[in-house]
Amino acid sequence: PKMRYYFGENGWPSSTLGAPPETPEGQDALLDTLQDRKTQIYKDMIGGEAETRPNILRIMDAAIAAPNVAVSICSASTKSACMFVLESLLGEDRLNALDFVAAGDDVEKRKPDPEIYTLASKTLGVPPAKCLVVEDSLIGLQAAVGAGMKCLITHTSSTADQDFSRAVAVYPELPGDLDLPALEGLVGSSAATAQFAYDSPITSPRRA
Repeated sequence: PKMRYYFGENGWPSSTLGAPPETPEGQDALLDTLQDRKTQIYKDMIGGEAETRPNILRIMDAAIAAPNVAVSICSASTKSACMFVLESLLGEDRLNALDFVAAGDDVEKRKPDPEIYTLASKTLGVPPAKCLVVEDSLIGLQAAVGAGMKCLITHTSSTADQDFSRAVAVYPELPGDLDLPALEGLVGSSAATAQFAYDSPITSPRRA
């Protein structure tokens, strides 16, 4: 996790739990406490105010309706934070229509490790080569590519300058004319040679 890396580089802080932890057990306890607090702050911040990225629900609905496509969300967030956001943004019907949802708690190693996407591929019974991941950061791209999947990037303002050269397409936001057949076509394409200048669903075409 990012916090473990940061503290490993800059030193572990003191907290309400006491002096800077020196043992792995103490460090785990501090990270768990901070993660719980982070999740609660996150929920308070987005409650009733979060919005989906442009055109993502349109494409997701088309993928859900397609009988030959499996749709999954693989988030690096905690399960509670992930489900809170999904319930708020997707609604009950759309959330229940997803084939698989995984969060950071469901794997031992979080992104950029490919474990969460490998788990989705195995659970859905869809080979990695037939999966297309939609991500918004280099960490997500690394996880997708590491799992052997093609990745489309729709970056945010904070990730726009990252190296997305291994993505099959890069957009600041998903275009209004981007449809499911076009996304399925990207599964068979090679990494983009030019960039077209978003915790992320994957669409997994089952047909060759």
